[in-house]
Amino acid sequence: MANSTTNLYSILQSQSQKEVSANALFDAASPSTGFGRNASACVGLTWAYYGGTVQVSGTPTQIANGTVTLTASTVNYIYVTAAGVVTITTSAPGSWPGPLSSSHVALYDVTTGTSGPTSWNDWRTAQGAGVAGGPGSTGATGATGSATGGTGKTGNTGNSGATGPTGPTGLSGPTGSATGNTGATGATGGAGGAGANGNTGNTGGTGNTGGTGNTGATGAGFTGSFGPTGSTGSSTTLQGTLYTASGVFTGPTGVSSCWATMIGGGGAGGGASGVANHGGGGGGSGEMVVSLPVSISAGSGYTVTVGAGGAGSTGIAGANGGTTSFTGSGFAFNAQAGFAGGTAGIGATGGGPKGGAGGAVGNPGAFGVLGAAESSVHFAGAGGGGAGNAVAANGGPGAAVGGYLGGTGGTNASSQAGGGGGASTIYGVGGTGGTGGATGFSPGSTVYGAGGGGGGGATAGTATCGASGMNGFVLIQWIA
Repeated sequence: MANSTTNLYSILQSQSQKEVSANALFDAASPSTGFGRNASACVGLTWAYYGGTVQVSGTPTQIANGTVTLTASTVNYIYVTAAGVVTITTSAPGSWPGPLSSSHVALYDVTTGTSGPTSWNDWRTAQGAGVAGGPGSTGATGATGSATGGTGKTGNTGNSGATGPTGPTGLSGPTGSATGNTGATGATGGAGGAGANGNTGNTGGTGNTGGTGNTGATGAGFTGSFGPTGSTGSSTTLQGTLYTASGVFTGPTGVSSCWATMIGGGGAGGGASGVANHGGGGGGSGEMVVSLPVSISAGSGYTVTVGAGGAGSTGIAGANGGTTSFTGSGFAFNAQAGFAGGTAGIGATGGGPKGGAGGAVGNPGAFGVLGAAESSVHFAGAGGGGAGNAVAANGGPGAAVGGYLGGTGGTNASSQAGGGGGASTIYGVGGTGGTGGATGFSPGSTVYGAGGGGGGGATAGTATCGASGMNGFVLIQWIA
């Protein structure tokens, strides 16, 4: 949605070639119409949607227009899968409207009555971005550090044990038999035996543990490579061909559908003969078809027929316009022509089943009536204005369309009534009715499908000519 100010160009009431500006705006917005509601093909419980381009596994894939069947009297959930398949269910998917599982994308939830939708919510967003590459793989684990450090140094030697105790005194010598002289002093006894070895001293304390060996170098794992670059989103352009004369349209390479916009030829205004108190009625405009979707085949030829504007005649009713059509194998689409004004002064009816009625003869003549919408893409033509019904009466204008006033009714002159104005289209103003005693005027050359003005009133023995209506056209557009 735009803000209160917008970057888009606006179409002005006064500008010419509005279809060029309108089509350029459609061109800018077309990528966002993917999976949008195709109103012209929705009937009852059939829900139609436009195709579009989506990324399927990184590849841009064209999805054709299609339909799904709604279930009556419940809520229907419509979504598109990662493979580009449009799916419908009456059970709300988890986390509706998103994010959904398995990369599904929410499109619409539609509430239905017994025979068709009563309301819906649009959950679509813009598409087209590329898919990013994945991360690189994790590097390998580094090698384990070097071997265990060496054995610590030997502890210090423990202290010497204490000295053992002195051994016992040796035995005394034998006593003499007689008391003799005091015997010589006995020799000193031999040295006592060596004392037993002392106890072993306590074991010395355990030496200090050797230092921890140096830590091994950290292993160098390889850095993972970058993932592949995501694919570039698709780019499309709206193209078209305008036919102002009949011809053949050939389906472009790679294109399977197009849109047709066309309008039938406008009816001529009526002439007047010998009746001063009323002029001829204004011509009706052609039926219009806007952006009708059509399936086509590349290389096949399709017939384009541009309806001609009805030719005006002097003193008699003018000719109806020609039907515009676009036909091919399996289809034929028409935009019906506007009818011609008559000599009785009543404005002509617009083309199509719901064409606007022509204005009645009056003082002044009555306005023509705007045609009704016949579908979302079909619009009936508008009615021409009625002529004046008295010698001093002006003709009525044709119906106004798309911001353009209807063709102006002719003014009375020389005691003769004015003719009715031609019906307008969205491309401009219809032809002006003739003044009393004068010929009506045709629309401009680019006012496609507009009605011609009626001739002014004529006195006995004279006649005036109704103006010719404008040719229709066909515009074929496609995306490639």
